Amino acid sequence: MRLKARWSCLRKRTEMKLQDLPIVLGACCVLHNICEMRNKELGPEMKFQMFDDEVVPDNCVRSVNATYARDQIAHKLLHHNLAGTSFL
Repeated sequence: MRLKARWSCLRKRTEMKLQDLPIVLGACCVLHNICEMRNKELGPEMKFQMFDDEVVPDNCVRSVNATYARDQIAHKLLHHNLAGTSFL
């Protein structure tokens, strides 16, 4: 939720090329994590705009198979240079 509040390009449809999207998403995540580690507060104008439209219950139950499949997909994307992380 704070990630979308901090980076407005994540809150709306984008006009960027599809092949550039992983790089932009990765950059937003890296910069967001740096802000979080340094305890940078969101400005009042950002807090006003925050709206979590993707509510996921904290007690979400995932099957072992679903978790394994997700982890395998993430591993293949990351280790076969398909996740747009070549800039890291």
